[in-house]
Amino acid sequence: MNTYECKTDIIDINERKQLLSEVMDCDFHTYTTDKGTNTQLHVVSTPSGLPLSGLVENIIKKVNPKLNFFAAICLKFPPDVGLFIHTDDHPGRATCITWPLQPELKDYTPVKYYNSSEEYIETVHYGEMPLILNTTLNHSVPNNESEKDRICFQLCFYDPIETLAELDERGELFI
Repeated sequence: MNTYECKTDIIDINERKQLLSEVMDCDFHTYTTDKGTNTQLHVVSTPSGLPLSGLVENIIKKVNPKLNFFAAICLKFPPDVGLFIHTDDHPGRATCITWPLQPELKDYTPVKYYNSSEEYIETVHYGEMPLILNTTLNHSVPNNESEKDRICFQLCFYDPIETLAELDERGELFI
């Protein structure tokens, strides 16, 4: 399973705006892969830069505590920046629940998935509900064509996507 769109949400529109405002004040750093590749992707995460308090803490507390939580992360793609075909290099990012914060959904860059030979499989667009991503499979993000930074908020887990999807189907992902 590449992605799963949640049936429920724990962040309302006002909280998304508040989260975006709080994130803009954080100290993002450019992410470099374990192999030394500079990605031009800007990241802030708990506990190093994204405060593990207030709204972020409340959001984390709304997720089923049986899951093996890794971190809350915000990713920022400046205009004309994307991310090459890859799998995430940390086991704590096996699965991420993702909320797009900026720009508007109509301008929000999708995620593309590929097979093990890096042949294109599908493009997944974000909707109103959170999207759970399987980051252990080959995926990429095309260049951000918006004039605004592409910013998303993610809760990252060691658990496989099937576990989170099953919990959501039973109404137990968010508490």
